[in-house]
Amino acid sequence: LSASGETYDGTEKSHVSGEIKGFTPTIVYEKKGTDGSFATIDSTPSDAGTYRASITYTVDEAKNKVYSVSVTYDISPATPTLTWPSEKTVGYTGNAITEDAIGEPTVTLVNGESYKGAIQYSYRTSGSSDEFTSGLPTEIGTYEVKAVVDADGNYAKAEKSMTLTIAWLTDVADATLKDQGGKS
Repeated sequence: LSASGETYDGTEKSHVSGEIKGFTPTIVYEKKGTDGSFATIDSTPSDAGTYRASITYTVDEAKNKVYSVSVTYDISPATPTLTWPSEKTVGYTGNAITEDAIGEPTVTLVNGESYKGAIQYSYRTSGSSDEFTSGLPTEIGTYEVKAVVDADGNYAKAEKSMTLTIAWLTDVADATLKDQGGKS
């Protein structure tokens, strides 16, 4: 038995290896619940969580010599990878910038699993140590925008920041203002 830490990757983590010559051991896996107790599971663990693997073997049935050994180990949640440009410039509209305007980050999980959760955005003025404000910015300026995916099941919380500049619109035809009578 071994008790090294593992990270979720979608594969089974038995922590049982080696052999006991001449004996066929019984292996039982248990998963720790939120209440702290362990409950037997039907297969070798692969999901994030805390587990106990127990091996029981009988040396001499006539003398009732039964030995058991167990180990507790963790399979840690994997951390998703968020990918998006390090910088982006968009034109000022007077409204909050939309996710479509900046491009949603790509969330990469293990084994080609698909991310189905929401991405939360927050921002602060670039170079500032102020707290982040929930949502996306509206006003002209340069911002640090943070995308966050919450921890869920086999995955830990992850975040990635980018620099977003909201600039005055450029390369737009000059407007001609007219009064209600049509005069310029």
